[in-house]
Amino acid sequence: MSSKEEELNFIRQHSKVAIDAAMAGQWQAAIAENTLILNNYPENIDALNRLGRAYMEVGDLELAKETYLKAKNIDPYNNIAIKNLAKLETLQENHSASQKTKGIDPRFFVEEVGKAANVKVVNLAKKKILAGIVAGDEVELVTTEKHILVLNENNDTIGWVEPKIEQRLLKLMNGGNKYQATISSASLTEVTVLIRETYQHPSQTGIMSFLTKGIELDYSAVGDKLQRQHLEQEDSLEDDGGAEFGDYDDDAPLENEDELDEVDEDKLEENEEV
Repeated sequence: MSSKEEELNFIRQHSKVAIDAAMAGQWQAAIAENTLILNNYPENIDALNRLGRAYMEVGDLELAKETYLKAKNIDPYNNIAIKNLAKLETLQENHSASQKTKGIDPRFFVEEVGKAANVKVVNLAKKKILAGIVAGDEVELVTTEKHILVLNENNDTIGWVEPKIEQRLLKLMNGGNKYQATISSASLTEVTVLIRETYQHPSQTGIMSFLTKGIELDYSAVGDKLQRQHLEQEDSLEDDGGAEFGDYDDDAPLENEDELDEVDEDKLEENEEV
């Protein structure tokens, strides 16, 4: 067997193991296999791209950036590296911003409560679609009559916003509110999105997008008046939510797909075929 054939067999064998590990969400194993390939063939673009993705999944943004930069230096037109370097830039900026908020005036935090939340995505798509999702991906929220679909950049349906949040947001979106959504975590079994209110329609003034029940806030430096105002608003919104938006059970079965409009039903059927 020639040295070229040996190289191809080695890369093929370990690439398969690395891909299988990634598909199973075993990111440390994926890191090990791709690193092994690169130790022998340091300019293998596919291994660099996979390794960068694995580092992103385990939250090591610096190593992910370093890996994608290596890939881009070897191949300046590497779209995967270019795309993910842009994502990493955004993720690192957000991380820096979150670090700076530690000493922020607590009143600012209270005012922001209800405008953003990490939300589960349910009725997930097939693994082929989920495997292409990484933290930092911007996604689109599309409303139907009864659901809010989460779509990736290719307009594939990732899933639906979880029912407890979905029905409230659906009413607010139909009322004119606008939201931005970004993948905050992703695996082949669970996806969450950070949904942030970007515009509040005048008709929705005073209505929080996300109820704060279950969130423990530290009011020690806020003051009794602001604390009382916030809790009164929360109580009134919870009452409103029970009357207008209904109570939802995490374990309750979702509506059938035929309740979606025709276009979105077609999208879901396409995902099932993958």
